[in-house]
Amino acid sequence: MIQRIQTLYLLVAELLIGALFIKPFAKLVDKGGVEYTTDLLGVHKLGANSLILQPNTLLSILGGSVLLLILLTIFNYKNRKNQQKLAFIGLVGCFVTDGLMFLHVRSVSEQLAGIYTLTLTFIFPIIAAVLIFMAIKGIRKDEALVRSIDRIR
Repeated sequence: MIQRIQTLYLLVAELLIGALFIKPFAKLVDKGGVEYTTDLLGVHKLGANSLILQPNTLLSILGGSVLLLILLTIFNYKNRKNQQKLAFIGLVGCFVTDGLMFLHVRSVSEQLAGIYTLTLTFIFPIIAAVLIFMAIKGIRKDEALVRSIDRIR
């Protein structure tokens, strides 16, 4: 399982999506100069006590689903067809997560009547999607190799 390069791609994608729960993907500043950050869990006000001001349940569930899907893809290495399907669903989930993250940041900035700046963490789902695509290509190569060996027999 770990010897296959696509497993490493999927592990890195898993780490990138998991980092979205910890690292903020946008910083917001309202008209009063109060700073906020947002991650998959919600909007946090910067300061001594970083409480979640506005939880984001949809992004949390979607991010957790993508994490679980990638993990299932990694451990489903014996069934390559099913692994390809799960990886493709994870790929789509990464793009949907990134789109919803952007919409969330825009709506929160409009509510606060402030400005937002996206951090480097914002592109983690896109990087994860590229890694998942590379994993899908590796899975296809494995499947082609198995088929070619079966033809020789």
